[in-house]
Amino acid sequence: MSYRVTFTRQDKPDHELPGWALNVSRGGLRAILEDPVELGEEFNIQLGDEPLAREGRVVWCQEEQDGVIVGVQFVERLSSAPDGIDLDASIDISAPDLANAMSRSEDELSMMFGGTGGDGEDAERDPADDGDDGEGGP
Repeated sequence: MSYRVTFTRQDKPDHELPGWALNVSRGGLRAILEDPVELGEEFNIQLGDEPLAREGRVVWCQEEQDGVIVGVQFVERLSSAPDGIDLDASIDISAPDLANAMSRSEDELSMMFGGTGGDGEDAERDPADDGDDGEGGP
């Protein structure tokens, strides 16, 4: 399952960056975006259909040919899961389903993840990566 996310730059509230969350935790998330972002940039982040946007800061990014994979630390850790978001489950989505959700071909998706082509296998992901910045703390 993946979650639709919308990143809005705090200095440009009318400019939205749509994407897909691959991993959501209480402290942050990992997402795929088509538009580039800068390390340290702050966003308001809409998770799924949640009515309240969360403030977050980009703590790492991996630029790809057709977009960027980002790690975001929430300014305020989630005390509970938003409706429809399961914080305890790893997000497992097949390459064909993710490619379809992103309106991309499997080959394009594979190139984004550094693979060699669309073979129907799941895109590689690090199941231990929970979207946190790895520094611990509140």
